[in-house]
Amino acid sequence: MKKAIVLIIIIIFGYFLLNEYYLKNMSCRTENGTYEIWGNTPVQINDKIKNEDCECISETLIKEKLPLALTNNQIESIKKELPEWAVKNVKGFTENERVNLSDQFKKLTNEEFLEKLEYEYTFVDSSYLTCFVPVYTFTFGSTKAYMPNYQCVYDNYKKAKKNNNSLKIKTPNYPVIESKSWAANLGDKAI
Repeated sequence: MKKAIVLIIIIIFGYFLLNEYYLKNMSCRTENGTYEIWGNTPVQINDKIKNEDCECISETLIKEKLPLALTNNQIESIKKELPEWAVKNVKGFTENERVNLSDQFKKLTNEEFLEKLEYEYTFVDSSYLTCFVPVYTFTFGSTKAYMPNYQCVYDNYKKAKKNNNSLKIKTPNYPVIESKSWAANLGDKAI
């Protein structure tokens, strides 16, 4: 009996060590032992892994300890847009439910509303410069609304526009509320 217990403890301890030191972040580990995730191009995340600021979910997604928070303006915009999004994207979501949800959101402070959102993961966007874009979700039954925080991308766009007035790129419109099909473009682990 003692041998069985010792063997079980050794197996559990071995699994813990294997998971903690070998399997953890394996999806982001390169052949040369560095860590990177992919957006349009590979982005090194060695320092983030070393400092335990993030953990790899897949070769394109990480889970950050401290993701970029939504601003009050973003939250207010999401509170207004989310009920409209639900009418168009959630099966069976009625106009009456939209009105009720809008009324509920108006009563919530931004901090209370943030508690209803869940941080899912972060991906890399290289539109203007490398940005880590955290994605928050709100769930309606079995349907998730995905809300990427593109603040870094938007800030980089404004800097690029300021430095080059002839930049002919449409101003990004953020925040954006996305659906499952958008998340699927980031890979299976993003859904």
